[in-house]
Amino acid sequence: MIYYLSHYSELPEGEIVDEMLAILSDRNRIMQKKELEYNNAKYNEYLNRKRTEEE
Repeated sequence: MIYYLSHYSELPEGEIVDEMLAILSDRNRIMQKKELEYNNAKYNEYLNRKRTEEE
């Protein structure tokens, strides 16, 4: 973000806000992905444990 905004002699507020919102959006998407991966891993552990108990 700093590199992108460094070419401006005067920082436009709209550009700063847009960049901040994009960063927050990316951050939220990454956090959701990590949460889904964690939940999927736990569910797979549960299924594997259940399968080994049945055998």
